[in-house]
Amino acid sequence: QPQPEPSLHSLSRGAMNMSNQHKTSNAAGLWPYQEAAVVAAIQEASPGSRNMEVLPTGAGKSRIIAEIARRLPNSQILIITPRRSLLKQLQEQLLRPHGVLSSTLGNDLGGGHKLVVGTLQTIVRRKIKAPDVIIIDENHLGNPDGAFGRLIRRHPDAAVIGLTATPYRQNELITEFGIEWKLIYSISISQLIEGDFLVPPRSKATSTLAGEVFHEAKSETVHAVTERIVPKLVKAVRRQERRKCLVFCGDIEHAELTTELLKREGQGCVYVVHSGQSRREQEAMISRFKLSTQPAWLVNVGLISFGVDIPSIDCIAILRDIGSFALLVQIIGRGLRTLPGKMDCLVFDFGGGTRRFGFVDDPRLPQPSGGSATSGQKRCPSCRDLNHLSALKCRRCA
Repeated sequence: QPQPEPSLHSLSRGAMNMSNQHKTSNAAGLWPYQEAAVVAAIQEASPGSRNMEVLPTGAGKSRIIAEIARRLPNSQILIITPRRSLLKQLQEQLLRPHGVLSSTLGNDLGGGHKLVVGTLQTIVRRKIKAPDVIIIDENHLGNPDGAFGRLIRRHPDAAVIGLTATPYRQNELITEFGIEWKLIYSISISQLIEGDFLVPPRSKATSTLAGEVFHEAKSETVHAVTERIVPKLVKAVRRQERRKCLVFCGDIEHAELTTELLKREGQGCVYVVHSGQSRREQEAMISRFKLSTQPAWLVNVGLISFGVDIPSIDCIAILRDIGSFALLVQIIGRGLRTLPGKMDCLVFDFGGGTRRFGFVDDPRLPQPSGGSATSGQKRCPSCRDLNHLSALKCRRCA
């Protein structure tokens, strides 16, 4: 079946009607949309092709990548991930022997491996056997003018398959940059929510908690805004009976202040992760948050946007400026994974992302660069949830 050329409409609309899908996996353990993504990737993997698939955070891209590799047993395959955490996730899914190229996880090219996986930073420094197929996780992160682009150009005959939840750079489609990606498969957040593969986000009106949001605050007032927000945020999270809240801050000092304020409000299970810690400290904090049987908070500075799978997260608090639609989707996507008994994910966006770009599960988004979705929202007078301006009923109260 012919696939649409990349456009804002087709990327958000997706390629499947989830209302016709049943939540039953096939013999390979794939959901119907995952199987469709695998089939499209293999069918379009011709020499020199540059194909892209768009699947939301939580759709199981690692599982899809592993299955593509399994179905191409005679091809020399190179799989590239941007981060160590994503590489570890992928290795858990791979069912065939493979070499590993990562500064911390391995340096193995022996044994004549037909499959090699690694982080971009390590792969670009090594001489590797020319691949037939290159699979790139989070391909929107690759700079076509940097080492990423040079690696792709070094192997012009390889079939390249890029997978991403957010195919944007600087709020523009990555097809507008140096690599001519062809969209061969896409499915939207709203379609996966409709099929019960993700839970819906509930956006709360942050103006009810504070008069300012962080994209309006000057740097010297960020701490003052945080001190005003946190007590009200704690009360709102407790009132909504949330168990696991993930908090995004602007820098290390801000994260440590937020952690102290949460503890001051009587929150006993508060963990913080940032770049000033060792990997061991970071992993310990994430593990303690994940395993906590009590309501818990995980405060972070840009480390939980990729490669962290914690389905129990049912609340997101954004306490930093959000100027990128891709970042907004990655952040909110951390809370959309399903879990028995989990109905939705509460979102407190003090960073202005929802104002700028609208709802991440709206198939008409994102807005063009510089656009604003403020006029497209209205607040429910009963529950204070944000709804589309065209909505006749509140999604929460209906």
